[in-house]
Amino acid sequence: MKTGVSIIIPTRDEQDNIDPLFRRLQSMQVAEHYCYEIIVVDDSSADDTRQRVRGWFDRLPVSLVCRDHDGCLAGAVIAGARAAHYRWVVVMDADLSHPPEAIFDLLAPLSAGECDMVIGSRYVAGGATPHWPARRRFASFAASLPARLFTDVKDPMAGFFATPTRRLQQLRDDVPGFKIGLEVLAAGGADMRVVEIPIIFQDRFEGFSKMNKRVVLDYGKQLLQLCGISPRLFRPSSLAGVVGVAALAGWLVFAGIYLIGGGAVAALFGVVLATGGMVVTMMCRWVAPDGGAGGAVKRYRIIMAVVALVLSFAMQEAVFALLSPVLGVLLSAAALSVLSAVVLYVLAAIFVCSALAERERRPRLRAAAAAVILMVVALASSLVVSG
Repeated sequence: MKTGVSIIIPTRDEQDNIDPLFRRLQSMQVAEHYCYEIIVVDDSSADDTRQRVRGWFDRLPVSLVCRDHDGCLAGAVIAGARAAHYRWVVVMDADLSHPPEAIFDLLAPLSAGECDMVIGSRYVAGGATPHWPARRRFASFAASLPARLFTDVKDPMAGFFATPTRRLQQLRDDVPGFKIGLEVLAAGGADMRVVEIPIIFQDRFEGFSKMNKRVVLDYGKQLLQLCGISPRLFRPSSLAGVVGVAALAGWLVFAGIYLIGGGAVAALFGVVLATGGMVVTMMCRWVAPDGGAGGAVKRYRIIMAVVALVLSFAMQEAVFALLSPVLGVLLSAAALSVLSAVVLYVLAAIFVCSALAERERRPRLRAAAAAVILMVVALASSLVVSG
């Protein structure tokens, strides 16, 4: 692959931004510093985006990849990388939220061999997001928290970055959503050298935001895939079958212990053991068998199963204290059995029956730490509510 840079720009309905973006790229005189090409990957634009791009064919080294299906941004970037001819790629948005002038800053440490990825970061010293309201800043921060399982960078959700072309070409084809940079970071693992350079992130120059419910759902799906959580764990048939059997077992145990005078706390503990045991057994045997996992993986899964049981018990005490005066003991126990089974199913899907246990050490430890924090919060809440 030739030394140079391929600038990948995914688009959808960006007709008003193409000319301003290309004028700024033209004024930078990139060719004086690097051999380069601009690859625009258009996903089913309903406006004149493609015509605007073609209008620059004789002025800049631009090529156009047309995808006429309802694809996602991550897939568009991967398609662009597979059409690239140069050693490095820069990925950026077409809406001028990413300053084209920062491309040289992204490429400098990469071309010097100092790192494997350079991110244009909003959250390092010198970076900024002017005009963002507090609510948007908080939403961005909250959305980045799950991504911290896989990386230490301050802006793991950034869409403006540079990396060797091969790192994008090696990604799987079915990466969902918009966060292709996160996929590169997760695939690179703990040994990946990352540099963040500050940028001033601007709101869209023209057009409308592509943020919607689908983007949020795709991000959630991407996180599940990165954690190694199989989609079959959340099939309605699997969820309903396991939860139904486990909830029935939990309620029968509660009724038996409570009616013989064992007390509510003992009965709730019995619910946790019954539902938890049933959920983990059914999931690991039929829904998501481990396929002969090694000893370290099994130990991790056992530890996380215990954490899930303690978390469920703490939650049940608090909820039972709220429900029993209204619904009565046995009806509250039935509701709790279902709730406990659902919570344990989700926790088991994430921490016990997923491939997260087989990932490198850092994501495992961070996932375990998150679960322990949840457990402590639930225990504290239980003490406050019940006491």
